[in-house]
Amino acid sequence: MNLEQFDQKIDSVFDLIRGNSIADTIFNSATTVADHSILWMAWAGLRLFDDKKKCSGMRIIISMPAESVLVNGIIKSFFRRKRPQFPSGQSPQVRVPITSSFPSGHASAAYCAAILLSDKKVLAKKIPYFLVATIVALSRIHTRLHHGSDVLAGAIVGAVLGILILEIAPLEQNNFLENLCNITIRIIKE
Repeated sequence: MNLEQFDQKIDSVFDLIRGNSIADTIFNSATTVADHSILWMAWAGLRLFDDKKKCSGMRIIISMPAESVLVNGIIKSFFRRKRPQFPSGQSPQVRVPITSSFPSGHASAAYCAAILLSDKKVLAKKIPYFLVATIVALSRIHTRLHHGSDVLAGAIVGAVLGILILEIAPLEQNNFLENLCNITIRIIKE
């Protein structure tokens, strides 16, 4: 199976639920709230108000813009892949980015954020983060903004970036991150 056949196969699966009001609402909403990493930044921002999670939140707030620049600004510039075509007479129900289709920036951000949000959690507590990330990633196929292979590649890139960030900026023994967190919390509380 080549890449085009893979993408067509995935797209045909989504054709089975496109037009279903529940599926359309879930996926259109997911793709919209994840635009510009708003969902992930908000989730991280909530952690700033919990002293035990503030450094985790700050790490995500610092990391997500860097992930976006790397994926949407640098990696995508090497590929210039066109986005899927909308069927005749149909128009997108969500914002259509002007960047290349490959890899999916939403999928990358989703899986990077899921890894960072779920750091230090037991498996059962990681599931909600990855469930939301998967819904956001799949929403890009459902809304015809990405091919299946774009989303798969984006998820892999995001997961790798998340793992690298955990290695580069671990929460324990990271005085710079701890100091940044404390300064931020003091500013928020004043």
